[in-house]
Amino acid sequence: MTISSAICIGVVTGALGTPLAFAVDYTLAYRIGVTGVSENAHRIVVRSTPPVTVAILPGGATWPRMSLDDTGRIYAGNIVINAATTGRAITRAGATLALPYGVTIEETGRGYRFRRGASTCRLSLAQLGLGTHRTARDTLKYNNVSFASSPFVLMALATQFGPNGRVANYAIQQIDIGRCRIEGKHDLGNPDLLIELNYSTQGGWWITGSIEQTLLQSTDGRHWRKAALPDGLSSLVSSYVANPRETWLAAILPAEEESPYLLVYSGDGGRSWRNVRAGDPVLARMPRGWLEGQKRRAPR
Repeated sequence: MTISSAICIGVVTGALGTPLAFAVDYTLAYRIGVTGVSENAHRIVVRSTPPVTVAILPGGATWPRMSLDDTGRIYAGNIVINAATTGRAITRAGATLALPYGVTIEETGRGYRFRRGASTCRLSLAQLGLGTHRTARDTLKYNNVSFASSPFVLMALATQFGPNGRVANYAIQQIDIGRCRIEGKHDLGNPDLLIELNYSTQGGWWITGSIEQTLLQSTDGRHWRKAALPDGLSSLVSSYVANPRETWLAAILPAEEESPYLLVYSGDGGRSWRNVRAGDPVLARMPRGWLEGQKRRAPR
């Protein structure tokens, strides 16, 4: 990865348009499309027009939430960045979170308002199975709920807690914004620390678990299966299912090298897996919509 010891001092625009002064020693630089990104342990700065900064919370989640779509477009809170071609950042006014396929989410104290086109839907934390002991903002910020969108449906992954304050269950729900109702709710139990819900047009839906090295997959959002991952896998922090054949993992497989690579790849539907090394031609197939992959493909 590109290492820089220079001190960068300047002013960037936060996800809500607030100027933020900073003086940071950046340790990682990479590009998403034509747009440069700088990152250290505390924040990510997207050098769009205007620039956007995103904080990295303890545990690695970002605030505001940051993701990419299949084209490499960046979503950072209520800002959408056309990273692939122009690098221009556009604010979705009134939203807390913008998602692919025209979905926006606004916090409403004890719930969320969802929009897609002319359709609007408001659901409470209780309706989403999230309890009422936190505000909608804190529930989203601390990753007690994750949202991901497809061209047809919005999915919510809700973390549910028991009386002792520990995770008791995860529930995955399909939200029909047009009809303003939850079409299906499916309890997943407590298989792992589930940290990521995502979707790709060719790969469907998936959920990543980081302690037991878990990958849950679904083609319809209703029926989920646990994918077989390679023996010895460790440090799984993100996944990307590009299509039924190709799956990428930000993780480590045992290797003879002292410093194992941090990308694991299967091109045959999970029958075989391998660490991806610098210069490997398969890096040209890296999904544009995978933020962790774009970081890890940077020159070392």
